[in-house]
Amino acid sequence: MDSIPAFRDPEARLDKLDEQGVYQSLVYPTLASLVEHAAATDPELNAAIIHALNVWMLETWGYVRENRLFMTPVITCGLLDEARRELDYVLDKGAAVILIKTRSVYGYHGWRSPALPEFDPFWNDVQSAGLPVVLHGSQPPLQAYVQQWEPATSSNAFEQARSSTPS
Repeated sequence: MDSIPAFRDPEARLDKLDEQGVYQSLVYPTLASLVEHAAATDPELNAAIIHALNVWMLETWGYVRENRLFMTPVITCGLLDEARRELDYVLDKGAAVILIKTRSVYGYHGWRSPALPEFDPFWNDVQSAGLPVVLHGSQPPLQAYVQQWEPATSSNAFEQARSSTPS
């Protein structure tokens, strides 16, 4: 697929929305999932790369444009303090929404679910800000993410394991 101007330029994107009769849109950063995946096991590098991506997004698109385009700056939760700092940064710069990848995160204690109580300070910050969170499950391989959450016998990225309940 050719990269049309509306993929890379906010004014062209607004023109495309007008052409399609769409008033508002969330804008996901296409390469964020690849960047986060590539540096997944180096949480400090990952946090630095994601911050650089968010700075680029702000400089190129702004976080909200004409109350029509809502960019989704990325937060990676591998390092709690870094996640909280990045949240403060994007909020200070006017973000109206954030994006978190749908997967476990890698930090100093290995792979962890961002739903564990240790991440509560971050989620409290998000809740206090009244900020919506969008999730993005994308390539690279969805199956690798499933295997972090599901039994090794699962062979379908779109099928949840069923737990048996005692009778």
